[in-house]
Amino acid sequence: MQEDAPPPTPVHIVRQPFAEGSIAAAVLSVLWVGGIASLGAIACGHLALRNIRRNDQLRGRDAALFGLLFGYAGVLIAIVLVIMGNV
Repeated sequence: MQEDAPPPTPVHIVRQPFAEGSIAAAVLSVLWVGGIASLGAIACGHLALRNIRRNDQLRGRDAALFGLLFGYAGVLIAIVLVIMGNV
């Protein structure tokens, strides 16, 4: 006689809010290069990565890295523009 196995417990995946904030700020930094949004993308990206490393149930590492990439790119472009005297 075979016993019925209990149904599997659903896995609750939580997306890290700072990762989504990092993407939003990265998109804003592309629209307005070198603005405050670039710094926001960098800050949110680092906070998201730290929280994801500390908690295995949090997701959003790719989003945080995307925000960091575009945030640093926005800051770099702003620095180049300032050095060239175009701002």
